[in-house]
Amino acid sequence: MSTTTTVSAGTETHHFRTSEKILTYCAFRLGDNLAHLHFLRALAKANPSIHFQHAAIREYLPQMIEVVADLPNISLRDIRECKGEPGINAWKNAGGFWETHELKARYAEFMLVWFDVLAKRMGLLSPFTKPADLLFDYPALKRETDDNGITLHPRVLKFVPFDVLVVNSIPMSGQWRGMDVVALTTLIQTLAQRYDVVTTRATGLNVMATESIPGFTVTDIGALSLFAKRIVMVSTGPSWPTLNVWTKETPRIVLQDTEELGLTPNTHQCRTVADAHAVLKKERVL
Repeated sequence: MSTTTTVSAGTETHHFRTSEKILTYCAFRLGDNLAHLHFLRALAKANPSIHFQHAAIREYLPQMIEVVADLPNISLRDIRECKGEPGINAWKNAGGFWETHELKARYAEFMLVWFDVLAKRMGLLSPFTKPADLLFDYPALKRETDDNGITLHPRVLKFVPFDVLVVNSIPMSGQWRGMDVVALTTLIQTLAQRYDVVTTRATGLNVMATESIPGFTVTDIGALSLFAKRIVMVSTGPSWPTLNVWTKETPRIVLQDTEELGLTPNTHQCRTVADAHAVLKKERVL
């Protein structure tokens, strides 16, 4: 049995439901689901009497569970098990919403609009009002603390200390249409001549890669980013947890040619590896 509380906000009326379940689903990539789970976290905290369920492709669930494991009113499901159940499509382009929107090339601004739309479809208020709200902050990224304020799983500490984290995983949704793997590997090699570099994808170079560690998750990549002095990232699912509240000031290059992220300061967004090289040269990193 559920009850409804009506709250007025300006000229709009929102109906907050209690003691019930809200199901959302996204049949697309890992990054889309991670961003949505961050949003659900905020909703779950603001509405503890509502049980939020989110359904995604089964293969992604092990990578997603750490994002919400601390909240008892969020659970994950295999999307194949939810057919026929009433739910809300959490994909940003559901019904062509993203591709027809005037802000589609400005990620942070668009996502604030999209999350507001999703919240209203649930009868709730979006807790996100500014780009900084989109930065990840879930506990699994920063667990028990040591003298440096961080204690992590041994598979993460295996890479510490190091200087530069390069997220060179292949984007699966065309975020970097001009991706040049050879040029990026050459940049990594140049960086490795001066710094201790960690990559996410193996390069064939004498550089440690997180994919070589069994069980290394996207959350582990986000946790590893807390140790980085600089981040070079392809905009892709594994890079998403590096965009967190503890690394927001870390100098960062984002390789992306479809939209402006607009999430963190000290960030250069580059369309090509040559552009990234030029930025690193200008900043006297190379």
